[in-house]
Amino acid sequence: MPVSPDKSAQYANLSAVPPVLNDGLDLAGLKAAFGKLTLTAAGQGDAKMQRLPAGKLRLHLRKGRLIAPQGAAASTVSVGLGSYTKPDGSVQAADNDALLVATSTATSAIDVALQGTVAGSESFVEIESKDGVDITITAAGGNTAASGSIVVEVPYQKASGE
Repeated sequence: MPVSPDKSAQYANLSAVPPVLNDGLDLAGLKAAFGKLTLTAAGQGDAKMQRLPAGKLRLHLRKGRLIAPQGAAASTVSVGLGSYTKPDGSVQAADNDALLVATSTATSAIDVALQGTVAGSESFVEIESKDGVDITITAAGGNTAASGSIVVEVPYQKASGE
């Protein structure tokens, strides 16, 4: 039995009558937001890593990374999004683990793929902001290493035409 349907929604839109426009994200090129935090003392708390541009974005989580050195016992690092203003003027609250739930650094350094915590966001998250969105990390549970670097890379697409 053949696959049914035999066209994705985006492909079917190419020949739809009346015409249906595909989302601008469906053909947008891939970029990456990169942030490196060089640690100078052991500690816990939040840090801003990079600011994503304003507009409609699709964040590709499984292509993204968190790299962090080993910390103290019970230490974890999560990756999230700061609060931002949506196009309608409402404020989306910060979500400290939107891109990666707290991941242990207690027994070894880590180099892991991002994975969203919002339902259905295991491989990508779509956001839309008026002024941009901060990518954040949260170190908790135990202190970070006193030296080394925490690196976050988040590949994203920006809707074409924006």
